[in-house]
Amino acid sequence: MQTVFHIYPQQSDQCLEQSYLLMLALLNFEHKVFIVFHQNSFAEISKHAEQLKKWQALHLYGARAFLHYNGDNDNISTHELQQLTQQADFVA
Repeated sequence: MQTVFHIYPQQSDQCLEQSYLLMLALLNFEHKVFIVFHQNSFAEISKHAEQLKKWQALHLYGARAFLHYNGDNDNISTHELQQLTQQADFVA
């Protein structure tokens, strides 16, 4: 099962924590998890050392990709993002 999480800078800390915990649960059941950071939201997470460690550890648990969209260093195009989202079984 493929899951795509969209992370935005305006999300509250509580919402980010809930998303993080859901990602861990899905990874525990061997889901393919892709994380798309919109509008430099990863930079916001990076400002908090403890939060950054947790999110970076998602790669160790099997997260497929950290994708950046509408930021300074995009590594996914609009077309690729649409395809990824359409192919997903679950989008959060």
